[in-house]
Formats: sequence, structure tokens, C-alpha cells
Amino acid sequence: MRITVLSVITVIFVWIAAGVGLFYSNGGAPRVVESSHGETVELFGDGVYANNSTFTATIRKGSDLSMLLVSVVLLAVTLKRNTGQKIKLVHGGLLASVLYYAATTAFETVYNQLFLLYLCMFSAAFFAFVFTVIDLRGTIRLSDKNSKHTKTAVFTMIAGCTVLIWLMDVIPGILTGTPPGFISIYTTSPTIIIDIGLIFPSCALSGVMLMQKKPMGYILPPIMLTFLAVIAVTVVGQTALQMAYGINIPIHQLIGYVGSFAVFGFMKPNSAGVSVSSGLGRAFGSMTVPIEVEDGKEIIIYSSTFQTPGVPHMAYDTQTLMERPELTTKYPYAHLVKVLFTK
Repeated sequence: MRITVLSVITVIFVWIAAGVGLFYSNGGAPRVVESSHGETVELFGDGVYANNSTFTATIRKGSDLSMLLVSVVLLAVTLKRNTGQKIKLVHGGLLASVLYYAATTAFETVYNQLFLLYLCMFSAAFFAFVFTVIDLRGTIRLSDKNSKHTKTAVFTMIAGCTVLIWLMDVIPGILTGTPPGFISIYTTSPTIIIDIGLIFPSCALSGVMLMQKKPMGYILPPIMLTFLAVIAVTVVGQTALQMAYGINIPIHQLIGYVGSFAVFGFMKPNSAGVSVSSGLGRAFGSMTVPIEVEDGKEIIIYSSTFQTPGVPHMAYDTQTLMERPELTTKYPYAHLVKVLFTK
């Protein structure tokens, strides 16, 4: 319940923050200032991003547009979260993308009247994501330990390398002692810190743990790949908004920044850790989480469900089937192994 409540609260905060950021205008106009690095920078001058550089403000508006759409999907997935393990993993990935949006908004937006809203949005998204990962760790069943997911693991690690594209500007700046252009009026770049410091190692560790068949290796890759897919949509939205505001983006940046995220974000590898056979229309799995044993309590220790070929097959874990036995009526055939403990 707390995951659902926090997710809904997060969605509401996103609607307010993104809606105001995208649509609010106070009639202001761009103005030029000198940065602490001695460079001339144009400030956006309008709305809540008035004191951000025009370049950053249009990126933020692009993120707002994308997150308004993503948050609607997150709400729908949240309300159906307990219908299966696949949707739980998608929910985790969507929450990760919203947490990323909340963090970059809170840390990268120049102080304005929505500061407390940004703070609350970040907090709600963070704890919703933490509780989600804890829940997934306890409820997601592992696939056949003999199966291999090397391709998915390698793809996850390579996809995570897309954020290293930032080094194309960072390294020359370090070597020449000149801050990269994106620093502008700011002291640092929270986005790059999160991308290279958290997203890159998270994708790398996800792939390694999947190849080692660690429990978290069956949880993190789907989350990270869903996250990267959302980021791909966001980057496209940011680029569209920048072009709409007349910002000229060099072709090498379009190919490097936008292209790399879009290509890997929209590619779909084989899912990791899902015990589903589409050819047979069968899903199966055993109980993999601790269950409290009580006198007279019936427990499902193994489930095998069959679906008509060609019909989408939603796989449910044993915990879900125990809590909602009526779900078995969705299948032409369901095989459950139960035990009943008595004194």
C-alpha cells in the first residue's frame, strides 16, 4: 500500500511541477548576464526557469513535456502493479525515471517559488523507489538457474555506456582548463554527475549480477532498461523543445547525444529473469521468498499456467496467486502445487 500511495503522490507532484514548468509564463523576456567564468550567457527570462540559461531552460521544458506523458503511464501501471511480476518491474523502471527527473529538477533548476515542491517530489520519488526495490527483492521469482541471459547482460552494460558521451565535452574542458559550454552560469552539472556516477555503474553492475545469476541480477536489468527507454523519449522531447525555441544544435551533438540515447533506449533485448515460454504459451515458477508457516495455512509452492497460443500471457508469481486465487480463471489450464500445514 505504501508503494502505491507514494507513487500516486509522486505523480501528482510531477503533474504540478512539469505543468507549471512547461506552461507558466509571466511575460518575461531573455536577458544577458556574465557568468562567474567570464562568459556571456543568455538567461531564459520567463516562467519558473527565468534565471536558468536559455539552453538549460529549454531542456527542462522538454523534460517537463516528456514527464507529463510518462507520469500518466506510471499512474496506470501503479494501479495495476499487483497483477504480475512483469508489471512490477516496469513500475520500478518508470519510478527510476521519475526519480531521475525529480533529482535533476531539484539540483539543476535555479531557485524559484517551486523549490519546496521540487524537494517533496524528490523525496516521494526516492522513497517510492527504495520501497519498490525492497518489495521486488522479496517477491520476484527467479527464472531457471540453468538459463543464460548473457545477451541481455551485455546489452545492459553497453546501453549504460551511452552516458559516457558526456566525456566528449568534459575531458577537453579538463585538459584546457576551460569549463564546457553546458556549465554556463552554473558551478557544476548534476545531470552529468548522476549519469556517469550512478547510471553508468548501475548498468554495469546489473549486467555483471545477471551473468552471475545473483537475485538482484534478475531485478535491476529490467529496471535499468525501462529507465533508459524513458530517457530516450525524454532526450527526443528535449531536442524538439530546443529546436522549437530556435536553439541550433550542431549535427555532431545530435548524433552523439541524442542518437546514442535513442538507439539504445528504443532497442529491446530479451527480457531477463522471466520464466515464460511464448511458443508453448506456458509460464512457470516456484516459491522463492520466505513465507510464514501457520497452522491450517495453505501455501502455493509451485505454479504452472498455460495460455492459448497467440494470446498474451500474463505471468503471476506464487505470492500473487496466493493472495488472488481468482487469477487462475484467466487460463485454460493452471497447475498449482499446494501444501497445508497442520499441527
